[in-house]
Amino acid sequence: MKSSTKKLWLSILLWTSLVIASLAYNFYSLAQSTKRQIEMGLTHLIVWFIGLLGFLFAWRHQLKLDVAHENIRRLALYDGLTGLPNRHLVNKTLNEQANHDKNQTSGLILFDIDNFKLWNDTLGHVFGDKLLQSVTKRLTARYSKDHFIGRLSGKNTCRIFHADMLAQVTARTWLEKDLRTAVLDQAFFLFYQPQVDEYKNIIGAEALIRWRHPKRGLISPLDFLPMAEETGLILPIGQWVLTTACQTLQLWQTKPLLSELTLAVNVSAHQFYQADFVDRVIEVLKTTQAPANRLKLELTESLFVANIDQVMQKMSELKLLGIQFSLDDFGTGYSSLSYLKRLPLDQLKIDQSFVCDISVNSNDVSIVKMIVALSNELNFNVIAEGVEREEQQTLLASLGCRFYQGYLFGRPQPLDEFEQSVCKQ
Repeated sequence: MKSSTKKLWLSILLWTSLVIASLAYNFYSLAQSTKRQIEMGLTHLIVWFIGLLGFLFAWRHQLKLDVAHENIRRLALYDGLTGLPNRHLVNKTLNEQANHDKNQTSGLILFDIDNFKLWNDTLGHVFGDKLLQSVTKRLTARYSKDHFIGRLSGKNTCRIFHADMLAQVTARTWLEKDLRTAVLDQAFFLFYQPQVDEYKNIIGAEALIRWRHPKRGLISPLDFLPMAEETGLILPIGQWVLTTACQTLQLWQTKPLLSELTLAVNVSAHQFYQADFVDRVIEVLKTTQAPANRLKLELTESLFVANIDQVMQKMSELKLLGIQFSLDDFGTGYSSLSYLKRLPLDQLKIDQSFVCDISVNSNDVSIVKMIVALSNELNFNVIAEGVEREEQQTLLASLGCRFYQGYLFGRPQPLDEFEQSVCKQ
């Protein structure tokens, strides 16, 4: 309790005691008093009573002020959702602890929730808030909340901080800043990797994004796409890829040797779950005049975890336009026969992890054989990625796989080089 409140209580008790004593004295002497004395006594009591009410109102007002100050303090120092200390209090506490005993070693633990942004985006912020509150409740069930200041939002591991991490964090911060600039400047371009049939004829390509950094040169998608997913930049990047790919398809319609090619475009879960994703695709096709039946959207299995009905609806709407669908990296994620039979897919893409050792690993052979048999039953075609050696392609063909993608048939290359490769075949 605040010291001002204590003082008010003491004052009220003192004042009440005086009033009671005064009442007792006045009632005792009323019988012996004159009319004038009675009036003066009553007036005296009224003044005392009004004073008591004043103290009561002052105490109530001070109590409200104390509550307001406490709320302001909590808002300034604690997170409103979880009740955990916020960044300001964390820094203040860490500084005080570091200055208190410089020879003492302290620890700071950071907690992360895997794929939290994906759950937040797909299931809604209400679900995300409840998840954070649930995690907080579990963490603080044994210890005081003041023991926990970590960020609730890596993978199943723990790490001890060392100086190199600061350099990594700094580099990551700069990379994010540069990536945002690249999005604004549209500083990306597409490479095209051939997709071939069993006779090694090029039947299409996969559009693969590249980023040429002004200082660091060509940056691998493996380095910047995960960051784009985390920061939400995957949405404008994905829209740019789709638009550029459709512009390429429209260009190919003017060239007879290229007009029958298909072009595969990767679509992220964040992009697909946009409420207006179907409208965006339709608008791009309308603007670029690209043939919808030559566009193939590659989806990953993680897309089907959250809301399979919503995925089916969007796929069906786009399928009516003639757009094809390929399930990328099949067998490495959330595989389920129940959704395979329901989704309007055209193709299963065998992940390269099952291809790289297929000539020496009987388990890979069995998996590929199963995928091919499943595709045949569901009337899908099947394509294998990561094909780099002749013996891989020969074995895949013997198992029934008729379409391939990999370095054996061509690396990702600029548009003009890809078109030359098609024209030469």
